[in-house]
Amino acid sequence: MPTGDPVAALAQELRGPVPDAVARLEPGELTHLAGLIADARHRQAAEIAAAAERGLSFVPRLLRGPLRKALG
Repeated sequence: MPTGDPVAALAQELRGPVPDAVARLEPGELTHLAGLIADARHRQAAEIAAAAERGLSFVPRLLRGPLRKALG
């Protein structure tokens, strides 16, 4: 996350433009919001990875390695 411009940092986390009403927030609030979004994305990615591992428990053991490779 870029540290210079809080609006640019938030736009990067949103993966799109920052709405005008949000862009008018204080720089510290924008930075905090960008951090919250980044944390949420990391938690979401971890949950998806954990769900994929749980899903592999239904696949025969010999096929798990090749399937992980194909999915990863």
